[in-house]
Amino acid sequence: MKGVASAILAATPLAALILYFALSGQQQVRTDQQRVEVKQQIEAAQFDLEFEQMSRDISNKPMTAEELAKKKAVIEALKKKSETWDSRFDAEFEQMDKELAELKSALDKGQ
Repeated sequence: MKGVASAILAATPLAALILYFALSGQQQVRTDQQRVEVKQQIEAAQFDLEFEQMSRDISNKPMTAEELAKKKAVIEALKKKSETWDSRFDAEFEQMDKELAELKSALDKGQ
C-alpha cells in the first residue's frame, strides 16, 4: 500500500506538467489557426481586388482612386493583424521554450 501511495504522489506532479503543456499547446494551435485564417483573408482580398480591377478594365469602367484606396486599406489592416498574430505566436513559442528549459533545469537539479 505504501508503494502505491508513493507512486501516486510521484505521478501527480508529472500529470500536472503534462496537463499544463497540453493546455499551452492548445493555445498555440489556436494562435496558429488565427494566423492562417488572416493570411487566407489577405490572399482573398488581394485576389478580389485584382479580379475587380481586371473585370472593370474589360468593361471600360476602371476603379476610381477612392475605391482602390478603400480596398488597399482593408488589405493593409489585414496585414497589420497578421503581424500581430505572428508576433503573438513567436512570443508564445519563446515562452514555451523558456518554460521547457526551466523544467529541464529543475529535473536535472532533482536528480
